Amino acid sequence: MIYDILSQSPFPWILLSGLFTGAALSRLTRQTSNAKDPARARDRKIFWAMLGFSCTVTLLLLAIFVPGPQKILDIRLLYFFTGATALFFFVFRFKKAAGIPFFILAVVAIGSLLLFLQSIMAYTGETEIARLSILSRNVDFLSFELQDPRGNITKLDMPGTHLGAEVKLIIFDDLAIFLGQKTWYRFVGLKSAEVRKGSEMTTELRQYELARPEGISEALYRLVMDNQAAIPGIKTVQVQVTYVEAKPLTTYSVMIQNDSGVEVVRAR
Repeated sequence: MIYDILSQSPFPWILLSGLFTGAALSRLTRQTSNAKDPARARDRKIFWAMLGFSCTVTLLLLAIFVPGPQKILDIRLLYFFTGATALFFFVFRFKKAAGIPFFILAVVAIGSLLLFLQSIMAYTGETEIARLSILSRNVDFLSFELQDPRGNITKLDMPGTHLGAEVKLIIFDDLAIFLGQKTWYRFVGLKSAEVRKGSEMTTELRQYELARPEGISEALYRLVMDNQAAIPGIKTVQVQVTYVEAKPLTTYSVMIQNDSGVEVVRAR
């Protein structure tokens, strides 16, 4: 669970960078004129402050590159960093004056932030289970590559204008998801289809079944499906087919949402 939070969200890294920034600012604003050796005290103050700022820079770089650069553009991260810096600055700067009550308040605030981060990760997390790279689309015929999570590529040709991912899902209830449980899946295969003009009805044309379906075993899926009412934490067991109109020279990701079903979206 901790690994998922650190690898998918920049918020924990921003929280840690706020801690070191607050500590560095606290150290930098301390008076050294009353010390026995003011010059040495000033040098130590600057050293520890610069060390704290260096840790901040390192953590900010991790916040960018570990979860992915596209996630750092969230404006909430700026407010979060400012709030975390202010909180830890007061914790370190006025720890003697505030005493135990302020320390308890800081612990509660940090705990609340961690729970907030966990809720974000739990209900917005997703897992990529395959990629579809559309090579060409001639009239009503598709040529594309299917790439599984292990990197194996299979070239396929199927009639139609739309591709659909067929996935068997075991979706857990909200409490289980909050505690870190992800949707179980069995990626069965693909379906091609066409949409008639003036109609929203999708006509299935061909099905491709994976020789080695990704995810849980068929036996486990059927066991849970047959006994879902007796198994705590199970929200629903279902088979879902999600279609996307295949555009030439475009790559799509087949994504499993932590708290819902399947999405087929443009690959990032």
